[in-house]
Order: sequence, then C-alpha cells, then structure tokens
Amino acid sequence: MAILDELLNASGELLTAWETDKVKRRTLGKLPLALVPGMLPTPQVPKKVTPEDLAQIRVVAGALVTWDNAFGGGQALDHGRAQLQWAEGLLHADCPSDLRQALHSAVGDLAEKAAFMAFDAFHHTYARELFNFALACAAKTDDPHILVSILSSMSRQAVWCGRPRDALGYLDQSDSHAQRLTATERTTIETIRARAYAKLGPGYAEDALTAVGRADALFAQSDPANDPAWVNYYDEAQHQGDTAHALFDLAMIGRRTDAVTRFSFAVNNHRPGYTRSRTMSNIKLATLIMAAGDPREAAAIGQDSVYAASRLKSNRARTDLIALRMQATNRPSIPEAVELVERIDEAVGA
Repeated sequence: MAILDELLNASGELLTAWETDKVKRRTLGKLPLALVPGMLPTPQVPKKVTPEDLAQIRVVAGALVTWDNAFGGGQALDHGRAQLQWAEGLLHADCPSDLRQALHSAVGDLAEKAAFMAFDAFHHTYARELFNFALACAAKTDDPHILVSILSSMSRQAVWCGRPRDALGYLDQSDSHAQRLTATERTTIETIRARAYAKLGPGYAEDALTAVGRADALFAQSDPANDPAWVNYYDEAQHQGDTAHALFDLAMIGRRTDAVTRFSFAVNNHRPGYTRSRTMSNIKLATLIMAAGDPREAAAIGQDSVYAASRLKSNRARTDLIALRMQATNRPSIPEAVELVERIDEAVGA
C-alpha cells in the first residue's frame, strides 16, 4: 500500500501546484514514480482476495478520480486501464464469500471511473464497454448506490453524444431505486434529466425547467454526512454548474434563464482540484454571453478559459472551446472577439 499512500499524498500537493500555476516549474524528476504518466505500477493479481485488496481498489479509484478531475480523462485513462486489468483479475481469484459482493462493488466502481475517463477522452465505444462491465459487476451486489453512479455516468455520456432519449432511459432505471438513495443522489438524477430534456429541443423546455426545479428542491435537502463516496463531488458549485448546463441550451434558443448566474457561481466556488468542471463552466459562461450579451465581457471570460482548457487532456473541454470560437467568429467587428478566436486557434489548432 506504500505506493498508493504516496500517490494520494503527492496528488494533493500536485493539485495545489496546478491550481496556483506552479506545476509548470516542476520537473518529472521531483514527482514520485506513481505520478509520472505511464509509470503507475500494476500489482500482481493474488491467488486469494483479502480485505486489503478491496481497500487498494478503492484507494486507486479515488486517486484516479482526483487526477481525472484536475487533468482530464486523457491523462488518467492509461493508469485506469492498467489498474482495472488488475482489479478484474481479482474476480477470477479465490474470494471468501463474505467479500464477494464488496469485491464486485469495488471493481464495478473502478470500471465506472475508467469508463468516464474514456468518455472524457472521446473513446466512446470503449467507455460504453466499460460501463456495461461495471453494470455487470453491480448486478452481483445489493448496492443501489454503485448502480446509480454507473447509470448517471452512462446518461451523461448519452446526453453528450446526442442520445438524450437513451439518457432518460438510464435515469428511469435509477428511479426504481429512488427510495434507497440520498437527496444528493436523487438531485444528480434530476439534473441530468434536465440536461436530457433540454437536448430534446424547444418542445421539451418546460420539462427541462421542471426537472431543474426538482433538482433545486432535492438539493436543499442534501446532507453530505449521509452521502456515499461516489457523490461527494456534488456540492453547491457542482449543482449550480450542472443545472446551468441544462439551462444553457434553453438560453441559446431564447428562453430567459438564470444560467449566467449559476455558471458564475460555479466558476467562483468550485473546490481546488476540480479544474475541468471550473473550466467547462467558464467556457459555457463565455459562450452564452458572447451569443446574447456583451461580447467584450465574453471575450475576457473566454481568454481566462483558453489556457486552462489547453492544458487539460479533455476532449469535452476542447469541444466546448471550439463552440465558443464559433460564437466569437460571429462578432468580427469586435477586436476582443477576433483576438479570442486567434487564441483558441493557437490552443487547439485552427
């Protein structure tokens, strides 16, 4: 477990450096082996599963999520593949009956984390394969929390890939476990449901707004002390940002929303380490203002996002940046907008 402890400790230090922009002054030689891309050792699969093996899976999953949130799925995915291969091997090892459900839950959780990294890197087919493997693991447990975590991630990918009806189907499966979920978990379901409805077009705008209202009401009942580990990321900043993403699509078709206010709150209040979430909210904020507000203000906000997005190994963030570029090109008479287009071209390629 020493290498994992080192990974977690160093991750926190590295994220602090990243947030304060000191990371570019470091060298890989100063980082522990586990933090150098491609160098995270893959443990040998034991012949018999122990509680320590399960703890190791969960520590690895937590470390990978930390890396993913800060640097993007493309950066963390190689580590995730290697560790998942080892964890999957445990399913074929001798396992005491009292650990079997916990093993499937832990492996399913790690597979879901790796799948989300693949989704963020736009390896969509691979992500779906991993999500399905995670679901198969979850089916061997009596753990609704891991199941809903997987289904919510699958629905996020489906929304992104233009399959909002598939997303709603995954969320309907989550609804069958609603009585066993915390208020925060149910909030995430309604938030994603709002995003799916918004993607269905103007005819579903009221459904999207209603889902946002339900999400707000549920989040008001949230008690982090009761939440499972998978939903610890979902604080007020995440809620405001996620609901703003749903409202963004409505605002872009002319509906009056408070998406700008929500995005602004998310950008200003995300916890350290959530670089990708903050960056994506900032890009969407700039895009919305560029489309329907002051283009100079939008350009200033967008400039702040370009550098951060270019450092992330996240194709989702890159795609959002390109969408901002498209809006900025509609303002050719505004020098700040023209400059923003040039900056984005430098960052992601013309």
